[in-house]
Amino acid sequence: MEAQTQPEVRLSRRVNGAAGSPPILPAGWRGLSRGQRLWRFIKSIYYASTPSWQLLKSGALFFFGFFCWAIGNLLHSYLPGVYWPNLLIVYGALLFWFGPLTHLVFVPRLIPRLHRQRHNRLLHWLGGHFTVTMFTLFFGTVVLLSLDPPDFMVLDVRGRLHSAVVQAAAEPAAQLPELHCQRAAGRITCTLTHVPATVARIEVSSGTRRLLQLEQQEHTFTLAEQDLTEVLGQREFRVTLYDTQGRQLREFVRNTAFL
Repeated sequence: MEAQTQPEVRLSRRVNGAAGSPPILPAGWRGLSRGQRLWRFIKSIYYASTPSWQLLKSGALFFFGFFCWAIGNLLHSYLPGVYWPNLLIVYGALLFWFGPLTHLVFVPRLIPRLHRQRHNRLLHWLGGHFTVTMFTLFFGTVVLLSLDPPDFMVLDVRGRLHSAVVQAAAEPAAQLPELHCQRAAGRITCTLTHVPATVARIEVSSGTRRLLQLEQQEHTFTLAEQDLTEVLGQREFRVTLYDTQGRQLREFVRNTAFL
């Protein structure tokens, strides 16, 4: 009997995403640990200088800085004796202009120009260490300014709210001004009540014509119906209250049909 020979089976490794295939890494990343790969990934994003990446990173840092500044001020208002909210305030205030400046000017334009300065050793060295230098200056400035943040960075939210509440509680409840009018024999007599002290003058008008101008102490006036302008078949007039700066505080509109 002839011995039966088994066919030789040759195993081949499956590739292109099949089970058992090793991940394909960039040539410069092979042999690196996970921490080193992560650091290279972060650096690749930091130095990415396409227009879309510049706008994305600048916008993200701007809004993140504004968020840190706002949260720091809120915490500082409610925790006035705590130091670390000052760090958030200064960090956010510096970041929302330093971040866009870095990724719109420093990384895509200034650092490559310094790298090309081979005839000047100092500038060439600064181009290779610019990021470390700027990070050191940035965080050093954050720590120094956080010891006593400038006034333009600090917003006392609680103080403003508290002063407004105290002022409102100290003052009596203010009554809104009211206008009472009576119509008789072709004449209209009106009286203003609860007029606040902030009112400097009172104007009575009808249509585009000003009929009367009263001082703050004058609260009663009389109009003739024939002097009023008709609007949609009915005569009406307006009484407007102004403060000392000419700003309108309140306006009443009255129609003779409802008097």
